[in-house]
Amino acid sequence: SRDRWFILDVVIVSGGALDFVVLLLKSSAGPLGMIRFLRVFRIVRLLRIFRKFKFLKELRKLVRMTVSCFKTLFWSFTFCFIILTFWSMVAVELLKPYLDEIIEAGELDGCDTCKRSFDSVMHEIGRA
Repeated sequence: SRDRWFILDVVIVSGGALDFVVLLLKSSAGPLGMIRFLRVFRIVRLLRIFRKFKFLKELRKLVRMTVSCFKTLFWSFTFCFIILTFWSMVAVELLKPYLDEIIEAGELDGCDTCKRSFDSVMHEIGRA
């Protein structure tokens, strides 16, 4: 575990030095632009502090529970999207023919929104 942190530190410092050299040469970053992405990993080094202090055990537990909640929320939103898509498909397939008959009868002449209802599944998902 300690070796991994050392390797991460070496990669971050090396990337920073290479970024500095590129900046001094004032050349375009081009493919070296990804080196700047390594700066984000400097924040990861701060996470080591949480491992040093025993009294931060509750904070670690809170972070783990928050991550668990994000997983649950992701799957909940995915499930809701699937259900909305399913019922939108049902509405478009079953109700569109009846709506076309009503439009042909001239009963919806003053309502442009009503005429566009049930045109597509994505339109119905947007209305939900």
